[in-house]
Amino acid sequence: MRKSCLACATKHIAQAIVLTIEARMGYPMHLWFAVGHLAEAEAELLTEHEPTAQHVRAVRLRLMGEGSKEKPFTKTALVELLEEVRSIAENASGKSDGDIVHDIFKEGVQK
Repeated sequence: MRKSCLACATKHIAQAIVLTIEARMGYPMHLWFAVGHLAEAEAELLTEHEPTAQHVRAVRLRLMGEGSKEKPFTKTALVELLEEVRSIAENASGKSDGDIVHDIFKEGVQK
């Protein structure tokens, strides 16, 4: 297994959020694209962040049951996943997302 990538997991969860919104706007196949992105996020986390990977899996399975009689899936579960992964990333790097964005823009201006 390769090393976990928190940035990649973040990207996949964020894309899943966008795709679930699009699925509800009349693009039902986008729901399955979102499921695929959650599977990728799970794989990115499994090596070093197994509890969070299991959380992603639980949300993914719930999303896959969207057509069932369970209560409707909401994007809140995905936003909570995103917050969880970003919290792990901030603790690991010692930098907040705001600091990271600031550094990226600062580098871009200097080039």
